[in-house]
Formats: sequence, C-alpha cells, structure tokens
Amino acid sequence: MSRVFTVDATQAHEQETHCWFAEASTLEFPPGLWPKRIETKLGNGQPFLLRRVDEDGTRHYNQVFGCISLTVWND
Repeated sequence: MSRVFTVDATQAHEQETHCWFAEASTLEFPPGLWPKRIETKLGNGQPFLLRRVDEDGTRHYNQVFGCISLTVWND
C-alpha cells in the first residue's frame, strides 16, 4: 500500500498568482521519498503530478486540468 500525500493552504504558500511553494518537510515527505502525485483541494481539486526535477532536488508539480503549479524545495 502506498502512502497518500496531500497539500493545502496551511502547508503551502501562493507566492505568485497560481504558483504555490512548500518545503518537503512541511509536507511530511520522508527523507528520500518523493511522490509523483500529491492530492489537494487547492485550485480545481485535482491532484498535482510531478513534472520536473532540478539538479538541486527541487520538484515541480502541475495540477491536472488546472493552471496552478507547486514547487517543493528539498530542505
């Protein structure tokens, strides 16, 4: 059974319009575990899917059928 990860407005912050940011520890990601999907009620309520990983470990997610993004820093 895989763990379901979620994000909401108490864990992430909208720094720019439609661009949300959070730290991995705030989202309670275990060290070394990066989900490909993050559930949410933000935006249209559809999940975020992993889009890209930067060299520094920053993960970028986009919402399915939506216009918002989520950047998760590797803290």
